[in-house]
Amino acid sequence: MTIRTVSAIAHAKAILLGEHAAVYGHPALAVPVTAMTLTATVETFGPDGGPSMLNTDRYHGPLDQAPKEYGGLAFLASLMARDAVKLSYRGSIPQGRGLGSSAASAWATAQALNQAEDLDWPLERLVEASDRAEDIVHGKASGVDLAAVRSNRLVVYRRTKGFSTMGNRLGAWLVIADTGQGGSTKTAVASVRRQIETSEPKKTAIDCL
Repeated sequence: MTIRTVSAIAHAKAILLGEHAAVYGHPALAVPVTAMTLTATVETFGPDGGPSMLNTDRYHGPLDQAPKEYGGLAFLASLMARDAVKLSYRGSIPQGRGLGSSAASAWATAQALNQAEDLDWPLERLVEASDRAEDIVHGKASGVDLAAVRSNRLVVYRRTKGFSTMGNRLGAWLVIADTGQGGSTKTAVASVRRQIETSEPKKTAIDCL
């Protein structure tokens, strides 16, 4: 029997500059894409409600048997859920396109779990938990995705200083084209790391940003 149902929403993002440089402490500029959203719904069933479940477009089943790509969500449930829960997702943010689907999922899930379980966590703790969930998915996330999916303004992000916002409009049309082919941020970040570790010119180039 469902005891409580809570939903939370997060939006997409697009990084305009510094996507990989941000990992190394350099600034990045990101824009929220509020036209694309994701809704996370948490249903609680009590401590004796059976195994926690996950319901997405790609997977439906026990949370502890979900594919690795859902490891961040499993982490949030293990950290925040006192009861057996069902996590469900719907929205318009495509996965594997660099639009912040995992960050939006983490942020919406953390907010929904916080309300569903009456945890009353402060903003800083919710951000920290979501950031750790992102690390599980991406290896070592820069933090810019999470900053952008919870902002309604342009975000200037620097890992050592956090983020600040500027303006409330881009002042231009932003056209986002989807090739239909997914990618992996974790793989891309690892590729860049290998290049700067083996190429002094490339290391110099990223350090100049």
